[in-house]
Amino acid sequence: MQNAWILRILLLLTITVGCYSASLGQYFIDVLSANAQVHRSTPNEGGFEQTGVNTWTNLFVPVVRPSGNTLIVRASAEQLTLTNESTSLRLRSLTLPLGVQWKSKNPKWRHTTLIIPKIAGASNLTLNDRGQLGLYWLSQYSFSDSLRVKVGLYINREFFGNLYVPMLGLDWKVNSRWNLYGTLPNSFRCAYSIRPGVLNTGVGFKSMVRSFRASNAQEYIRYNEIQVKYFLEWIIAKKWVAFCEMGYFMGKAPLLYQNNAAKSDFQNSDLLKVMRPFPLLNIGAAWRVFQ
Repeated sequence: MQNAWILRILLLLTITVGCYSASLGQYFIDVLSANAQVHRSTPNEGGFEQTGVNTWTNLFVPVVRPSGNTLIVRASAEQLTLTNESTSLRLRSLTLPLGVQWKSKNPKWRHTTLIIPKIAGASNLTLNDRGQLGLYWLSQYSFSDSLRVKVGLYINREFFGNLYVPMLGLDWKVNSRWNLYGTLPNSFRCAYSIRPGVLNTGVGFKSMVRSFRASNAQEYIRYNEIQVKYFLEWIIAKKWVAFCEMGYFMGKAPLLYQNNAAKSDFQNSDLLKVMRPFPLLNIGAAWRVFQ
């Protein structure tokens, strides 16, 4: 009942704000950003209510080389804290992508390749037990200054096995207010500028699958995150942006598995259970540079 009430509010906010106006545009880079996402959820089959706090800190450093290629250095740190009345769990990850955006003879094309080392899981384990390695390729073609299409592939060695994600994206500046941008299946947004250069809003989709090593090397925690959300962005200074997102989680909350277990064979846990869909709130800030 409570979830249905929150969904009605989100729909009303989206329609109301959308009638006034979208977006800052898809042509930007968040050089530095930090955000915190919170939720409360209820197990499908009864039990203690779960509280979750998911925080992210991201850094992006592009370095243009004399050849015209751009060296890309990134860092992303995540902390996921889950608690209920009987126990708690804290998981951390650090991802350090490194790669190049290659200069093409045809200026309409851009190609990006990354190697993505990552450590994820309980801090009492060795780096080898928590290590993952991924590869990323994305090619982008510009039809015009306002329309770009993208195609690519992401591969990562997760604790549950190899993850392959084909990607297809679009960046379309429809007009001075409306923008569509993103790369599916990871994320996509429809954005509208209420007051250009000051206030932006819209709706979005986010999907992310990831895994953390549990308290020992024979177990892991899998998190299938799927969200739909309404967002509001406020440009508080020349390059500083504050944002708030209200959304609904429809994926699978973190579940515990033994190594080599089938996707349906998760372990019983006082904390990690199948959860009902739940609302969430995400707030953060970014230092944003427009391309």
